[in-house]
Amino acid sequence: MPAGQVERYTVGRREILDRFRDDLDVLAKGANRSERSDVPGMRVLIGDYGTGKSHLLEWLREEGMARKFLVAQTALDDREITPAHPKRVYRELLASLAYPDRPATDRGLLPLLERALESDRFPRGRDCPRYHRYLDPAMLGVARARTADDPALLTQVLEWIEGQPFTDSSSFNRLVRKLKGPRFLALPDFRTFSHVYAYVLGGIASLARDVGYGGLIVLMDEAEFYQTLSAVNRSHARHLLACLALAALGPSGVCFDPVQLFKGGMSVHRRIPFVYEDDQPLYVVVSLTPVRDIIGTLATLVPIERIALELAPLTPDDYRCLFRKVVSLYPVPGPQRSLLSRLADPMGRALFAGVETGALATPRAVLKLVVEFLDILKHRPSRCARFTQELITRLFQGTPP
Repeated sequence: MPAGQVERYTVGRREILDRFRDDLDVLAKGANRSERSDVPGMRVLIGDYGTGKSHLLEWLREEGMARKFLVAQTALDDREITPAHPKRVYRELLASLAYPDRPATDRGLLPLLERALESDRFPRGRDCPRYHRYLDPAMLGVARARTADDPALLTQVLEWIEGQPFTDSSSFNRLVRKLKGPRFLALPDFRTFSHVYAYVLGGIASLARDVGYGGLIVLMDEAEFYQTLSAVNRSHARHLLACLALAALGPSGVCFDPVQLFKGGMSVHRRIPFVYEDDQPLYVVVSLTPVRDIIGTLATLVPIERIALELAPLTPDDYRCLFRKVVSLYPVPGPQRSLLSRLADPMGRALFAGVETGALATPRAVLKLVVEFLDILKHRPSRCARFTQELITRLFQGTPP
């Protein structure tokens, strides 16, 4: 799919897109939570496999960037980027952090920190009410590394604040001694540190707004991997989801008592709040297949009936529209255009028959076949008529391709 054209390929999801737009409209206005109580800062996107959840997250990424939000996203799994290990999720989010006004290669926190340092308001001192326990020391470290023309120091500061592992156990202590400034708090890979990472993400959202962006959108796909975790890891994953919900919705927007949430680490870490600022412009979207356990867990944390967006099946008219859009946007060479005009109608009828018989059950399956058809038309036109005829036969019989 061409970058920046996701909306052109989106059909049948107007209501959900309008909800996302309304959410971002309110968030971009900078209203506090009491003024935006009807528009949540968190959404749960629910849909069966292949119904377009990842597509909608990509749409939201493009929409957010168009509205000058920073966007961080990750796909969860049950091994490496598991919600039971908050630092790993945080590290992936920071590695993906994208900017609406920077090249796609400019990822991570450095562009944001350097933009803040262009103002004499940053870094803030410990006596400032808005001092951030992690981001302000990070800005100070970046400033000193730039002044000293010390690329190694800059790398160490960024590795620390972005959650990257240090090369050895003494690297972090050497960094702290070298800077001789505010105490740098560790960001360890402990499963009990979700509150710290939620606090940092909230701080990033507020800092983004401070320097002219809309805020921060966090997209987390495939949260249903929660289902495959052990009981202990589910407990830690629930804690991460609770901390993110608290950061996005605020204490009055969640279904649990924040006082009961555990905080790990030393006493200095346990003093870190879950929420950096009450009005932080943080928008969290979690997508998942409708698995009972994860939905049940989320229902104990957030008002699921209010923030959930469920993907309904596309209608036959939606599929017709999707087919026409893909065919019109695909770059078919001129010599193959006449062949496309002859085969598009029977190919379309075959796809619709496949949808009606159940041979094609999801938008992903339909798109895969349409693109395969167009690829053959473009690169192997002599095979296209036979491919179409065989597909028509199978789909009208209700046989999956």
